[in-house]
Amino acid sequence: MGFVSFFGRVLFASVFLLSAYQEFSEFGVNGGPAAKALKPKFNLFMKHVASHIGIAVPHVEMRHVIASTIFLKGVGGLLFIFSSSFGAYLLLVYLAFITPVVYDFYNYDIEKAEFVQLFSKFNQNLALFGALLFFLGMKNSIPKRQKKKGVKSHLRASIASRSAFIVVLLSTKDVKCLYEGGVWKIRVELPDEYPFEHPTFFFVNKIVHPNVDDETGVICVNVFNEDWSPLIDLLDAFETYILQFLLNPNPLHPLNEEAADQMISNRSAYEQKFSLSPQHVEHCQKYAKPEDVGVSEDKKLREEESGSKDEHY
Repeated sequence: MGFVSFFGRVLFASVFLLSAYQEFSEFGVNGGPAAKALKPKFNLFMKHVASHIGIAVPHVEMRHVIASTIFLKGVGGLLFIFSSSFGAYLLLVYLAFITPVVYDFYNYDIEKAEFVQLFSKFNQNLALFGALLFFLGMKNSIPKRQKKKGVKSHLRASIASRSAFIVVLLSTKDVKCLYEGGVWKIRVELPDEYPFEHPTFFFVNKIVHPNVDDETGVICVNVFNEDWSPLIDLLDAFETYILQFLLNPNPLHPLNEEAADQMISNRSAYEQKFSLSPQHVEHCQKYAKPEDVGVSEDKKLREEESGSKDEHY
């Protein structure tokens, strides 16, 4: 997934980079052929702008315009390859400027061949503009608090930074599983290329689960690795995938081999050990009490009543 995403960004950026390289190599003293071709369209566009706003537009040297477009395309394209939002914004600025100037279909009659050609190019640039907006929307997406019936009270999140935050899975009667009765703290780390790269999930407090590394707490589940999709919302990751992960352990792909072996050899004994048995209660008391993960029962109740408006989602 990571390589495919990177390769896609290279292909997308190559359109801008190759154009910037050609204009740079031909720039010369006066901006080269690009400046000569752009000048009449640019002047006509400036006349349209001046006539609509009623203010004279100051003269601009075409070599300065071409130098600016080279910068926007070159730097923006290079940064975009490395999943930079700033690079995407530079490309957006370039497209927003150059598209109505160069592809001026509005200056031709609809019957003219030039109208069809320029209108087609104009729409192609609009598609590139939309793709960049989609990229920014996906990259800047963050988990937002949503209320859903039956599960609205079992998640609490606190943001440490844009790349990492903590979610507390509170015990609730709506979530029946072997880990009922504990308060489990999960750390989420977002890579620079999120949401195109999958986040990593760790249990902070100790939990016994075949698919949780006993030492690091890292969670192993396909949807958070090779099956990850940028369309997966982090809220859904917790309210759907994490809960299903707890309800349905997969001992065939273990990170905790001891727990997996016990689950395979004697499932009923495994469930008895980690259900509301004395051993399970002792484990929750030792590792998963509300105060141990920074959530007191009083505070939890206050947050539920107030809707968690301040620091929680």
